[in-house]
Amino acid sequence: MIFTPSIEPNAPDGFADFVDGLIANSYKQASLIPRLAKHLPHANYQPDIQEMNSLTEIRHEINDRVQHVISKAHEYQRSFDRYAYLWTDDRKEFMRQFLLYGHVLTPEEIQQHAITGIPENPPTTAQFREQIDTYEGIYDEVEKIDPIQVYDKWFRIDARPFKQTLLNTVKKWSFMFKHWLIEHVTNRFVEIN
Repeated sequence: MIFTPSIEPNAPDGFADFVDGLIANSYKQASLIPRLAKHLPHANYQPDIQEMNSLTEIRHEINDRVQHVISKAHEYQRSFDRYAYLWTDDRKEFMRQFLLYGHVLTPEEIQQHAITGIPENPPTTAQFREQIDTYEGIYDEVEKIDPIQVYDKWFRIDARPFKQTLLNTVKKWSFMFKHWLIEHVTNRFVEIN
């Protein structure tokens, strides 16, 4: 999940930088107002505004609130980490191993059978069903996620595009197993005839 503007700390042109820029621009507006009292050392009101403790406190409070919602946004972003394998794992390699061994090999299995080779154990129909059910369950789970999040009444996350992409990715995994079964049955039927 990528935020625009970025919520990463110290990101140039990030959200925190944007808000800080808005505040700085508000302060700079005071430089556009010429001072009426000509006997004072400053030609405008900007130095007075910058020295006001109450405004400095408000600026710090706004920055604290920005950091708080950024923290909440990171937390929301991390809530999707459990699905990361769906877009980081190689579907073709997963399917290759599944068709040969009935599951994806663990590093321990690979190391244990490094010399002798891993015995092939093609998947059963039940294992296909289990994989399909797993991805259909993930799809149902993701479908229930509310993609609109509002934090502190003013910070809104619209994750609808991300959610749709995640749903499409889950369906690709599910369809990979269904497609193989359909092709396998069709090819068997052609062979029989």
